[in-house]
Amino acid sequence: MKRFLPFLLICLLICFSCKNEDEKRLDEMGKIWKEYIDNKAFRNNQTIEYVVYNPIQYTTKNENYLDSLRLLENLDKIDFYKPLIEKQLERMRSTSQEYRIYGDAFGRNDNLAVIAKENFDEETKKYRNYMDSFNYYIRKDSLIQQNILKRVNPKVIYVLEVYVKATAKDNNTGHSENVADTMYCCFDKDLNLILQ
Repeated sequence: MKRFLPFLLICLLICFSCKNEDEKRLDEMGKIWKEYIDNKAFRNNQTIEYVVYNPIQYTTKNENYLDSLRLLENLDKIDFYKPLIEKQLERMRSTSQEYRIYGDAFGRNDNLAVIAKENFDEETKKYRNYMDSFNYYIRKDSLIQQNILKRVNPKVIYVLEVYVKATAKDNNTGHSENVADTMYCCFDKDLNLILQ
């Protein structure tokens, strides 16, 4: 029994010191996130009055988790551009037909044909812009997936969960808005905020 008591005390000390370390990390991340929110509000000439600011917990993940979030965000962008491209193609077909009809009926130099050609060129430019954005996100998606597959030892990150209940006021317009939400943010192993 005498041998068991010191062992038990050491185990308890280790457990409490680990818990204290976790609590310290949670508090530190909570302070960093709040400071970030306050600084962003200040730069935008806004005021935030907190009713509740409660860092709830943090979980340990790795960079692949963060890249998975980026993939989801990318997928949203890709899904955003798909219908725009489809609609733009339809507009291009329509303006192309107008140009062809007016050009065949009145000649390519007729005012109606010239206007139809300008409309077609404008719609084509919009289509190219949408396609450029769409292709950018497709390439970005591919690069992120390659990075995930290449990683042998992904770096540790922490995901902080914070409950915020506050009133945000825009000092330029006087408009205020109540916010009650759970926010998530990521930190690296040195507790540097990771902004996506």
